[in-house]
Amino acid sequence: NDDRTAEYSKEVEGNATQANTQSMQLLKDEGTDASESNFDRPYNILLEKITLLKEGGNHALSVGRNHLAARRYDQAIQYCSIAFFRFPSGGVKFLNELHKNDKNPLMEWSPLLKLLITTRLNLSLVMMKEPIRDSRKAAEQAEMAISELDPFTVEEGKVYNMKPKYVHKDNESHFTFKECKELQAKAYFRLGSAQSNVDFSLATRSLEQSIKCTRALGCQPDKVVRRLYADVKQQARKTLRQRKKLKAMFDDLDA
Repeated sequence: NDDRTAEYSKEVEGNATQANTQSMQLLKDEGTDASESNFDRPYNILLEKITLLKEGGNHALSVGRNHLAARRYDQAIQYCSIAFFRFPSGGVKFLNELHKNDKNPLMEWSPLLKLLITTRLNLSLVMMKEPIRDSRKAAEQAEMAISELDPFTVEEGKVYNMKPKYVHKDNESHFTFKECKELQAKAYFRLGSAQSNVDFSLATRSLEQSIKCTRALGCQPDKVVRRLYADVKQQARKTLRQRKKLKAMFDDLDA
């Protein structure tokens, strides 16, 4: 399993630059069409490309081809990166517009940002499945999704810059808060699921956050979430009792 995971990671790293190069060229080629604006057409092309990759991952996951699903999800995230992370745009007007006047596209709720986050959560899920079973990378994807959701989940109607913390926008739709809060609950569930294979106390805290996010919307958490929370909380208490017992044994030896 370690060899296959390492092989997957190596392939992901090798594909990253290639994905960015191909998508940059695609946007250059398509961005000059006069029938649509220099922003809308390449944006829609990018959105469609990423959606197809994500759907390919979903299909692979549904038939048990988990390594292929992981590759598709990772490719989708690599395509997202050209829009959300700064690097020389090579004259692509669409990317220049996204970052115009130091505009941060991660601070604007959009179909592309939602697609990035939901793809991360799917990748987090598949990384926990056989034969991959990489809890650390599953947790990383969930944590990145949580970080990307943070600006939209502090207060309804507002978008926050997190570091340093201040109100970036104060007229955000209440639908954004609801949608992001639901995704945040899912992201904390993914994180807690990954952590349950490593640290029960961390998993307990993450699952508590998932439940808190759901209840903030006036809803009750799903049975699956409640069941996992009860299990890891019980295991965390058991681990704590064992540690206290061991500590007491060593204290007696030192006496």
